[in-house]
Amino acid sequence: MKVEKILDQLSKLAIREVETETLLQPLATSYAELVETIIRELDPSEISEEKLKVIRNAIVVLIQRRLLKILQKISEGEDIPRKLLYSEERKIVSIFEKLTIEKLREVKKAQQVQEVMQQVPTESLAIVVFKDMFPALHSTLMLTLGPFSKFDVVSLPLDDANELKRKGIVDVHYPQQ
Repeated sequence: MKVEKILDQLSKLAIREVETETLLQPLATSYAELVETIIRELDPSEISEEKLKVIRNAIVVLIQRRLLKILQKISEGEDIPRKLLYSEERKIVSIFEKLTIEKLREVKKAQQVQEVMQQVPTESLAIVVFKDMFPALHSTLMLTLGPFSKFDVVSLPLDDANELKRKGIVDVHYPQQ
């Protein structure tokens, strides 16, 4: 009977997840896919409301336990391998990935650069297109900008743009005067 087999597999999966502190390899790419697989296997003539409730409860236990483990790892600052996560869990992890010192520094630096660049008159800036990868540079505005990738389009002070053009690093597009 397929229902009994599904119940057995789900129960074992939930129990294994409860009994260990490590995340187990997912059985599907997402919880939605896992549920869809179960639905395809179920025969309405073989299942009772009681058995369906047991299936739902096993999935709930599985999700609860996994989320608890993931949130614990996040709070401890542990990296979680993507291959151990269902797609819904990846979304949760990605929310918290923004809460790292490195990300906060990047955001703060970008905000500071944006504030300074907004104060620079448009006619003092040029649009540049990088011809290749280029490391961070120290601008004439006393800002650290970059690093840059090939084809990055960036607004830079004219002096910086002209210097990079002279070195053959960028193509420069001057503003209309």
